[in-house]
Amino acid sequence: MHKPKIPGTYIPLIISIAFLTAILSLVYILSIRNTNGEFIYSLDDAYIHLAYAKNVYLHNVWGITEHGFTSSSSSPAWTFLISCVFFLTGINEYIPFIFNIIISAVLLLVLFRILTDHKLPSFFTGIILIFTIVFTPLSIHIFSGMEHLLHAVLTLMFINTAAGEYSGRDRSFTFITPAKLKLTLLSFLMMTVRYESIFPIFIAAILFILKKEIRLVLSLTVSAILGSSVFGLISVYNGRSFFPDSVMLKNNLYMSVSDLMLENPLDKILVFLDMNKKFIFLFIVTCILLFIILKKEKDFRNYISSSLIILLCTSLLQKLFVTSTFFRYDSYLFISFICFDAIAVNYILKSDHKLYRMIVKPLSSKLAVLTLILTVIYFSYKKFYIGNTVTAIKNIYEQQIQMAGFINEYYSGRSIALNDIGAVNFYANIYCTDLIGLGSTEIADAKLGDYFNKQFLSELSKKNNVRIAIIYDEWFDLKNILPDEWRSAGKWKIQDNFICGSDEITFYATSPDAYAELINDLRNYSDRLPADVIQSGDYKK
Repeated sequence: MHKPKIPGTYIPLIISIAFLTAILSLVYILSIRNTNGEFIYSLDDAYIHLAYAKNVYLHNVWGITEHGFTSSSSSPAWTFLISCVFFLTGINEYIPFIFNIIISAVLLLVLFRILTDHKLPSFFTGIILIFTIVFTPLSIHIFSGMEHLLHAVLTLMFINTAAGEYSGRDRSFTFITPAKLKLTLLSFLMMTVRYESIFPIFIAAILFILKKEIRLVLSLTVSAILGSSVFGLISVYNGRSFFPDSVMLKNNLYMSVSDLMLENPLDKILVFLDMNKKFIFLFIVTCILLFIILKKEKDFRNYISSSLIILLCTSLLQKLFVTSTFFRYDSYLFISFICFDAIAVNYILKSDHKLYRMIVKPLSSKLAVLTLILTVIYFSYKKFYIGNTVTAIKNIYEQQIQMAGFINEYYSGRSIALNDIGAVNFYANIYCTDLIGLGSTEIADAKLGDYFNKQFLSELSKKNNVRIAIIYDEWFDLKNILPDEWRSAGKWKIQDNFICGSDEITFYATSPDAYAELINDLRNYSDRLPADVIQSGDYKK
């Protein structure tokens, strides 16, 4: 019998999946050494989705706690998917991790199909796949337990389909075609996963208006509205805004291009440039590639030009209106940049056969491929976040997971004020006052209404019977926000912080009797903390 042979064209995909598997295995092995054998996510936000899913599964409540509706999740579809699986498997904290592994494999497959459809050589395709794994980087996204890879896959498919449809014949009088159905479905799904999906949908709609595909534009518009309305109407029914509080409050948390014109614009511009170096580099490269393509083609009605136009315009809208500079919010852009820039580079090189042969021949040798892979492995650990993923997991274990263990042991069923709400609410059952506002409607309204101050917080904490608070001091104006009656009992400080909002948390008691109890509880728990956590404050005296 003859053994079935794997087609040579699939070798880059197989190698990239094997490479990703090796990285994930390495990260997992290294991380559990720092977490006493426990599986931990690299972001506290993953536990927000898990807490929601837990409360849907156990109590039929869409909330960070079981005590009522809240609007903390900026990706309702991701939370809903986790909840659905909980009804099949029970509560299992591995579910987001498993989702992301599967989605990563799908992402590599989609990239592979797009690149091979545009006749990229196998070695070039393999380089792009490996580069995507390292540059994005997929490892930290997979261990984050968040929805950003799903968003990236859907966006990549949408831009590819939209560019292909736009660059087709002048006008299709057949409304129902596979491409149009695919675009309509993708626009719906994208809006349920992340709200900034409206940017590529909007740009694609403009292009189709220019093509006079009005029915397709209406279809995209309706599907996008329906996608955002699934959760929006539920939120309005429960007395909240159409968009999640996490989306509404982001202008209070981060910085976008629109913020640069406020006070001290020069300082803010420098900070913005520093935090967006990778994005700016890719944006400039893509602009150059688009210029070269347009110069050759003399028309933007082709696949490469239209895909780059959608991507560049989407990027501008992202930076103009989305106020976060966290790398994970830009990951869908990075992956799309890598994919469509690679197609553009391949096209430009092929137009110069001499240059193409000069580059292809040396790169296609086995020695060059081996050297490239070894170099990528080295830099992926040293520079591209394999080490940082392990560090992030250790950070979450030593801070958020220890907070959750402490609260679950001594304050289960009681009222706690927090500024990081994920792990504590997943592992413990409490009444949560979220000082950022994502999980507390009163604080969200106060921040949006600009009356979040010391008096308001004092009255709210008394109303909610808040016993203790655990916060990052540097996130708050201690003199003008924290109530006078709150008293610090101790601090925990982690080392080598990479991912947490601050390396130090402070424990506050809201009354004298709560202070005495908190001092005693912190002393009793102190021996269970990881050795690297530095403890200080009144309870250590």
